[in-house]
Amino acid sequence: RRRGEVPEAEARQETVAFFGELCQRIENHGTCFCFEPLGPKDTDFINSALKSLSIAEEINHPAVRVQLDAKALIENDEAVAATFTAVAPMLVHYHANEPGLNVLGSSGMIDHKALGGMLREIGYDGFVSIEQRMLNADSPLDNVAASVRVLQACY
Repeated sequence: RRRGEVPEAEARQETVAFFGELCQRIENHGTCFCFEPLGPKDTDFINSALKSLSIAEEINHPAVRVQLDAKALIENDEAVAATFTAVAPMLVHYHANEPGLNVLGSSGMIDHKALGGMLREIGYDGFVSIEQRMLNADSPLDNVAASVRVLQACY
């Protein structure tokens, strides 16, 4: 998430080497690691779906794939069909979320219907999960139910 003072090329090299070795050790476990690109506020490493794809392709192992995140797609200016098409062969998980991990559809910044359409266009049939923080401790499921309705309507 944070590479700090480590140059990006060196961080990438370390990542590829680490996961290359790790994959050899877990080949028979059925485990899949996903690189999830995040926005610049959340990380200073892997801020692009295409970068995450490139790293996964370099590692070249079925235990390493790509995850997309609705909020990050918007923050990284990647909420376009070309991004979805590029990552399609490696995409195994998708986070439907909002800035601040609020209720889906609450910010007006994320077009979940369009993003869901792009997933359908590439024939994606993998996992789509709501990523949301608890917003009301007294009635936590009310907000989850609101997000589920958006998820069902859009994805």
